[in-house]
Amino acid sequence: MNDWSSELTLANSTHGTAAATTNNRAPKQAKGQLAPGTLGRAYFDFVNGHGLPFPGERKAVAERGVWHDLSHVLGGYDITPIDEALVVSFIAGYRNEDPFFWLFTIALQFQVGIRISPFFPGLVDRIEPRAFVLHHRRVPW
Repeated sequence: MNDWSSELTLANSTHGTAAATTNNRAPKQAKGQLAPGTLGRAYFDFVNGHGLPFPGERKAVAERGVWHDLSHVLGGYDITPIDEALVVSFIAGYRNEDPFFWLFTIALQFQVGIRISPFFPGLVDRIEPRAFVLHHRRVPW
């Protein structure tokens, strides 16, 4: 495959963490030349369009956390605090595990105001419960 996403491998863990291979990593510029409509190009556009660093760059999400950003891409979520709450609700819906951890931590961050993520301050009363549940149920299985 010529798609950057072919460089991603699913780690053999119970969490299904996506980890980018550290050798033969395509240059950032090459990722932007991928065909429109590919996951790799959509990921490039998401990261580049939001001014975020790519894995391996300073202050970037660790490579083992790329799956979270891919969830933003696949679900069409922005990077606002509200969309972070919704994407984590979406993640809780598709993970093959108890969703309590995901829903509880995002509620602490964006409802109670306790800072959990290093990317956002804790915020109070930002979760719309109906939207939270809707995005958790978004996955058809």
